[in-house]
Amino acid sequence: LKRDWHLVKQLSEKFNNLRFVIITLPRLVNVELPGNCEVIYNQPIAVVRRYIRDSKFLLIPSFQNYHFAGQSTAFRGMSCAKTVIFTKSFGVSEYKIRNYEEAILIRPSKLSDAVEAFKWINKNQDRLNHIGKKAREYIIKNCSYSSYEKDLSRVILRSSQ
Repeated sequence: LKRDWHLVKQLSEKFNNLRFVIITLPRLVNVELPGNCEVIYNQPIAVVRRYIRDSKFLLIPSFQNYHFAGQSTAFRGMSCAKTVIFTKSFGVSEYKIRNYEEAILIRPSKLSDAVEAFKWINKNQDRLNHIGKKAREYIIKNCSYSSYEKDLSRVILRSSQ
């Protein structure tokens, strides 16, 4: 996975009053992170869900999002009604997620975008909850079994004509 660890390091240094919990494989972290970052790995999905539920928001900084892990983590967070900040990179644009409506999208490696998002979150707690609610609605509408079934039915019907 192509994660933007330099961005995480810069953000955790700039926002040293926040606690960053990073769930990944330790071999993938390629920078030394400050003391307010905790790297955990090999956790059961129930533990990961608990971290998502207890978080203020999720940050998924990827150079590329065509790997299932980045998208599934973002969607898992969105399904839990959490605001997700993730990079608008290849693999994200196709989902037509509205910025600052269903998620917060930042440009890859752009510290200024991430800092702006963090500052916005601190000033707009009520909107943060609104984005989380809209994120969950987006997932239910666009990524549920029933929505998949409808899309698949359309494809099958179209190809049989």
